[in-house]
Amino acid sequence: MGYQKVMIHTYILEVVKTIQDIHLADSSSALLQRIHMSLEAIQHWKIKHIPRERNQVVDRIAKMVTEMTTYRKDGYRKEYISVDV
Repeated sequence: MGYQKVMIHTYILEVVKTIQDIHLADSSSALLQRIHMSLEAIQHWKIKHIPRERNQVVDRIAKMVTEMTTYRKDGYRKEYISVDV
C-alpha cells in the first residue's frame, strides 16, 4: 500500500510548473515520466512553491532536530522541540 496524500514543497518555481503541466507527462524526459507515474499512483497530491526565505527556516528546523537525535544501544531516540515560526 502506497501513500494516499503527498505534499511537495520546493523553492524552485520551474519544478512546480513542470510537474503541474500534465502535457509534459508524455515528455521524452525519463525522470519527468517517472515522476508523473509515481504521482498518478497517489490519490491526492499537491506541489507548492515556497519562497527560498521560508524554505531556509524549515531547513534550520530540520537540522536542529537531526542534531538532537541521539544514538543509544537499543536504537535511535529522537527528541523533538517546539519552534514558533
